[in-house]
Parts: sequence; C-alpha cells; structure tokens
Amino acid sequence: MKCKYCSNEAVMPSDSENQNPNICNECYKKDKTINKKQVEVAKRVVDKKDRGGINMDDKSKTFMEKELTKRLIRCHKQLIGKGPAGASVKVYDNIITVYCCDILTSFEKTLQKTSGGDQRIIDSRTSIRECWEPQFVADMEKEYSLRVLDISVSINVNENCLFGAILVERIKESENN
Repeated sequence: MKCKYCSNEAVMPSDSENQNPNICNECYKKDKTINKKQVEVAKRVVDKKDRGGINMDDKSKTFMEKELTKRLIRCHKQLIGKGPAGASVKVYDNIITVYCCDILTSFEKTLQKTSGGDQRIIDSRTSIRECWEPQFVADMEKEYSLRVLDISVSINVNENCLFGAILVERIKESENN
C-alpha cells in the first residue's frame, strides 16, 4: 500500500501511537509535528478569545472590513460633503485601524492656505467627529457586539489624510441580554 502523502511504501510505524497503515514512517513523524503546531495555534486563538479580542474567520473579517470601509466612506461623504478618495479598514485582535486619503474639501484646501488654516480644519473636523461618534459607538455594539473602549483619530492636513485606531472588546453574551 502507498503512503497517502508521498506515495512511498506505507509501513505501519513501530510507534504504537499510529494506527494508520496509510502513512509511511517519515510522513507519520511530520504529521505528528504538524498536529502539535495546530494545537499550539489553537491555544493562542483561545487565549485571544479570553482577552476579548475579535475572533472570526478570514472570510468574516474581510466582510467586516469591507462593511466598515463602506460605512466610513458614506459617513464621511454625508458629514463633510465629499468622500475620501481612498479608505482602508483593517481588523486585528482588538484594534480596528482606519486610513483615508484625499479627505479635504476644496473649501478646506483654500482655508489651508490662510494663516492658522490647518488648525481651523483640524478643529472643525474634531467638532464633526464629536457629533457622529456616539452613533458609531452604538452601531458597533448593536451590529458587531463590540464595545468601543477608545477612538483615536489623527488628521494630517499637509498630507491630506487621516489615520484612526479603534480599541474594542467583545461584548459577552451575558452582558448582551
């Protein structure tokens, strides 16, 4: 009989743990190592769950990133009058990062040329953020079962971009009810 991995002759290994005659000795040793690594990775995932991070498969994470990006662009356009030319949202353990480029309106670009214009732009954007932030936090809790612990946004007027980081934790089932 041939090994199911390498097509070598499958021989029952002398190691009594292996009860599978479809694997040769060499592949069995590799298979044991792979299984140990899988267990280590699984333990790290469980540890992340215990820390309250966002645990989801890649497909769900990608979907969430796309949905948050769309929401960000829509919200920016609605509040500022112009959406960013580019936006990117990435979800990590318990941090969501946001990057937007080409965020300034033509009015803000004109204002930027005046004395103190950069600070006026930052101040007005901060005021606008204070208006939409409570609704955003409520939506995150309702739609994704994530409690927003902190939001940090940095606007770089000279580079015409912004970067944000959102610190979240998963809401436990017992708190949701």
